[in-house]
Amino acid sequence: MNIEKLTSEIEKIDYKISESAIEIKKNIYLEFDDKNLKHRDLDFGGKKKGDWIENIENTFEILEKKTPTSFSKIKDFTHLIVPYGYLKGIQKSLSYTDQPGVIYVSYQDSQITQAEAIIHETCHTILFLFSNFDKGMLNAYEAQYYSAVQDKPRELHNCFLAFHAFVHVIGFYLEFIKNSNYTKEIPQTIFSTYLKSTSLFNVIQRYATFTIEGKKLFQQLKKSLESSEKKVEKLEKKYKKEFEMAQEEQIAHFEKITQEFKNIKF
Repeated sequence: MNIEKLTSEIEKIDYKISESAIEIKKNIYLEFDDKNLKHRDLDFGGKKKGDWIENIENTFEILEKKTPTSFSKIKDFTHLIVPYGYLKGIQKSLSYTDQPGVIYVSYQDSQITQAEAIIHETCHTILFLFSNFDKGMLNAYEAQYYSAVQDKPRELHNCFLAFHAFVHVIGFYLEFIKNSNYTKEIPQTIFSTYLKSTSLFNVIQRYATFTIEGKKLFQQLKKSLESSEKKVEKLEKKYKKEFEMAQEEQIAHFEKITQEFKNIKF
């Protein structure tokens, strides 16, 4: 995937930043005016404007200082962050094909979880831009495949969106634990994301008919996932219980969905 080409493409977009928006980092804004939003209105979730500013500023401090490699991959593709409510312990985030660079994220009490959501949705922006130049897959839109993150059959396009984001989220968390103190919840999140990624990878590899450029991108993601494997295995030895919990959760999801949808492809 030609990142320079995608960067050039996103630079052409006219983001109508409001006067009330706060610049968090260069060309990355927290928006507080919904006049230019196409899909959803602002939702502060009961939090004050100052709470959101502090939260997002702290999140980007973590991204820039604790995970600089991950930050470097998203900083040119995240431009407008929109408040999207708050429910304790619940993570919500959205992005739209026709608004690349604009991401909606719910307020998170943990800045690590907040950073994960920003990375996840920014990865979607990158694929939205990629799709302007290449289809990626020739059989992307038939809803008949098992997705480790959905409760019904989904399209290979949806599986690929999730896989692309998860590979980068794994990289973010592995970089974070290398540079920071952390609790056992972080390894469990890594295990869960890794297991979902491998499941998505297997479905995509088995059924996708790629374009030339789509195949190149898939191989890049495969290489990244493989490079994470030994680090995850090393972490597993230290947090065996957390790995087993993540594994049981993934197995239960697979069994539930494949029993409910008898013709699903996996």
